[in-house]
Amino acid sequence: MQMKELPLYLRISIEEYLEHKDDRYHWDMYWDDLYGSINSAQHDGVISLSEADDLRKKYLYGD
Repeated sequence: MQMKELPLYLRISIEEYLEHKDDRYHWDMYWDDLYGSINSAQHDGVISLSEADDLRKKYLYGD
């Protein structure tokens, strides 16, 4: 799934997370928001479990 195919709320969460992931005081707020957005998209049936896992790995648990 390409970024433009993701729901708007998930794209915004990804963009905000990427912009703030090096903010040593507030990064966790953006991490939590992105995690929740991925979960919402998965449970709404917008993305599959494997797509959600891929997004978590790429943005939250990856290098």
